[in-house]
Amino acid sequence: CYSCDSTLVTDTTASSLLMLADEYQILTLKGLCEEHMVARVGAETCVDCLLQARAYRCERLEATCTVRRKVEPAHPRALRA
Repeated sequence: CYSCDSTLVTDTTASSLLMLADEYQILTLKGLCEEHMVARVGAETCVDCLLQARAYRCERLEATCTVRRKVEPAHPRALRA
């Protein structure tokens, strides 16, 4: 099943696939995207991931982003704003 193929989920495709998987209710693919994003959340991607987590109801991703925001220092660009 193409929706279960984890090779489709990459750093480049994860957020777009997450949006589509949520819209079309492909829960297996949505879970794969969320897993991929959780594993890669860092200081530079935390805010974007948190926004996506809230938009697409990804509780694990939201929790990970919330913890990372508290633990890791802010990204230098965020300090200039």
